[in-house]
Amino acid sequence: MSKYILFFLVMIPLFSYGQLKGKYCYDFGFFSECLILKNDFSFKYYSGSCDGTQQGFGHYSLSNNELILIFESDSKKSTNDHVQIIEIPTSRDSIKFSCKVICEKTKEPASFANVFFKNDNDTIIAGQITEIDGSCLLSMPKSEKELTLNVSLLGFKTFSMQIIPDVDFHLSLTLALDGTFNQILESGDTLTYKIKQIKKRRIKLKKPYNYSKFETYKRHL
Repeated sequence: MSKYILFFLVMIPLFSYGQLKGKYCYDFGFFSECLILKNDFSFKYYSGSCDGTQQGFGHYSLSNNELILIFESDSKKSTNDHVQIIEIPTSRDSIKFSCKVICEKTKEPASFANVFFKNDNDTIIAGQITEIDGSCLLSMPKSEKELTLNVSLLGFKTFSMQIIPDVDFHLSLTLALDGTFNQILESGDTLTYKIKQIKKRRIKLKKPYNYSKFETYKRHL
């Protein structure tokens, strides 16, 4: 009897106020999942594994021992390349190409991205790998023939554009996430968890899969 009374008391704050608050994470080997639940019923979600990541935000609700995440993310707003090009005329027989590449999600430098130019025959004319700070600098012969510039990095969409290498170029680029490895959960998507236990520093949740079981999500202070 005492167990049922204790469970009832533990659950009262949840269903009296209909809220959870805090950052709760579950880690298992190469998989991790975090829920950030706020007072205004909004949340942020992230999960990551060796296959890629999922992320999103929205509002949550609590009903019948279930935690329901209703996503309101808009991947169309968050997966576009942002690019700026500055052209500088030169009288040299060669041109200089410089770039600065950053990652869309973290706004951190995109280190070790591949930057290269191809001609119509799909032959690489020049190429370089970005430094730790996301920058690169290379030179190539001046030409009036159009080349294809490509910037690629694992986990991100490859950026491509045509240029004529008859002036110096500086490229500022934000690489967009590739849905193959990184998925933005969009408006209309939902995740539903069964609730088994709620305590001050942890909650036990279970996803509605046949093979899933209740797992402990620890609260991060």
